Amino acid sequence: TSTVGDSGAGSRRGIQVFGGFGHVIGGSDPADRNVISGNDIAITIAGGSSIRVSGNYIGVAADGIGPIGNVGDGVWIHSAANNVTVGGSTDGQRNVISGNAGNGVLIDGSNVTVRGNYIGTNAAGTTDLGNGSVGIRILGSNNTIGGADGAGNLNSGNDAYGIEVFGAASAGNSIVGNRIGTDAAGSVAIPNEVGIRIAGGAGGNVVGGTQVAQSNLISGNLGSGVLIVGTGTDDNQIAGNLIGLNAADTAGIPNATGITVGDGAAGTVIGGPVLAAGNVISGNFGDGIFLASLHTGTKIQGNRIGTNAMGSAAVGNGGFGILAASGSDSLLIGGQSTVAAGNVVSGNLSGGIRIEQSDSVMVAGNLIGT
Repeated sequence: TSTVGDSGAGSRRGIQVFGGFGHVIGGSDPADRNVISGNDIAITIAGGSSIRVSGNYIGVAADGIGPIGNVGDGVWIHSAANNVTVGGSTDGQRNVISGNAGNGVLIDGSNVTVRGNYIGTNAAGTTDLGNGSVGIRILGSNNTIGGADGAGNLNSGNDAYGIEVFGAASAGNSIVGNRIGTDAAGSVAIPNEVGIRIAGGAGGNVVGGTQVAQSNLISGNLGSGVLIVGTGTDDNQIAGNLIGLNAADTAGIPNATGITVGDGAAGTVIGGPVLAAGNVISGNFGDGIFLASLHTGTKIQGNRIGTNAMGSAAVGNGGFGILAASGSDSLLIGGQSTVAAGNVVSGNLSGGIRIEQSDSVMVAGNLIGT
């Protein structure tokens, strides 16, 4: 940037790390902050281990208000790097990674933690400074995005997806405790195009969890809150999240659709047979859950679809609670194993559950319209 951090002067690469141990880029005190903006790629971590990137402004001006985007990605972590942490659990460790023409954070490897950052907004988390592609793009395995200790990321305003998990190498990733598509307070929309996309053969990933602190708020996105598509995109779980509501669970901040699954995805679990695994999928413009053609073995259990979290008041979706298009084979909605496996599907404008031409569908143990 310029000498006062208000315009781009530019380097081809801002900071490059190719090896070594224990590097720190930034810190938790404002005096430690780097402003890494106006470059081709801000930070490239091509090797090394136990590396922390914290407290920096990446793609924004020194005042945290305006964009000075890097031409490519904000932070690019290669497969040779190990044990990299971007952000942290305190406000001082927060990076603001916004305004970049590429991805905010690109993860090519494994065992990376991204937590406590604002990605796609200003430093206050109140206005859109979206990255031009994906907020966080994951191409590797066993990475953690967010945290169950209150250290989730704010991931909003990005031109493509808030978070994308893509490719057959992307397995065992956890997305927990984030706000995706809203402001920092979780009260108004700062939309991504899609909240979370899991695609291209990515399998065995978890969005949310059974602890309250693992819940993601996924609301206000222009397309689906969560989109799971593609052959080989198997055995992913969406559990314990608020999808389409505000953080207070009192009103909608709509996605176009809550959750979409299709195009060859198999074994997707939305919720689960224990009470704490259920999602609240309410207040969306269209369907709460849209099951597109050519998915198999999807399970929808224990969710509140069209109500608040307690199931005591309607916050209806504008379409169906669940719409299963033709080819929704081997679908389970609810279940007979436990009472908690049943869904509450109520308050939705077009109706509760619609099943089109499909085989081997079971609907059991649900409360529909109550």
